[in-house]
Amino acid sequence: MLFRSNLSYGIDANLRPTSALILNAYYAGSQAEGTTSDGYTTRLSASYRDAFWNTGVMWKRVSEDFDPGIGFVRRQDMDQAYATIGVHARPRWRGIQEVAPYLELDHIADLRGQLDTRSVQAGLDLLFQPDGNLKFIVTDQFDRLDEPFTVVTGHSVPIGAYGWREAEVSYTSGRSRRVYGTATLTSGGFYDGSKQIGRAHV
Repeated sequence: MLFRSNLSYGIDANLRPTSALILNAYYAGSQAEGTTSDGYTTRLSASYRDAFWNTGVMWKRVSEDFDPGIGFVRRQDMDQAYATIGVHARPRWRGIQEVAPYLELDHIADLRGQLDTRSVQAGLDLLFQPDGNLKFIVTDQFDRLDEPFTVVTGHSVPIGAYGWREAEVSYTSGRSRRVYGTATLTSGGFYDGSKQIGRAHV
């Protein structure tokens, strides 16, 4: 029977200097038999959330050789930067409970600086009186494929760099109603093609 040794270790910190400000950090390392170097991952994040603001920033790095053994690593060899800013406004508009616009950025590159994935999303949530929620989302997406994948039978997306945009609108009725549900419509690009999706759940 062949045994393979693996050592993983880490440290993390969660701080809350104020009721609205949250700071988080961690570092983890691994030493795996058969690798040329020890692996590591680290993450720093800060968020500020109160009755009006909803903001946050995050940076994360995962080395090529990070291997926690019995753990799970979704993506290696990456630098990720994430930021979001949004507000929860409560204007005195008839029938409107809350207006919540936001902007979100997610940027992932390899450790040599090549862009792999990028998503820029702008959204708007409208909460109605006495209930109901309407959402608008527009997304600008970039993705680099190192190997092809099959979308549906008979159609594969080849290796390459792709950029596209899509828009989504959805409405959710209030749960206080005798019949409630969600309806969503999505339209736009998808890698080298396009998509139009409509779905409803009652």
